[in-house]
Amino acid sequence: MFGRIIYYGSFKYASSSNYVQEFSLQRDIENWQNANVICTLREINQKFIDKTFSAKMTNKNILSVRSNLFNAETVTISFLIIARV
Repeated sequence: MFGRIIYYGSFKYASSSNYVQEFSLQRDIENWQNANVICTLREINQKFIDKTFSAKMTNKNILSVRSNLFNAETVTISFLIIARV
């Protein structure tokens, strides 16, 4: 049988001219190359209804998030990582 690592949290995503931002996780994710990552916007404000986000692990403790936010917009993003170990 396989075990699973389930890791979740949230962070502030501040838009900039660089659409990809990297966030350091507090723990290493084993088998990070095959981890499933889900991210979602936690804001209720309707002005963010057309915004998209995608996330992936770029190494064992770095989560990279990409968005189409405009400059000077900051939102809270929640993430869930599931990895088989």
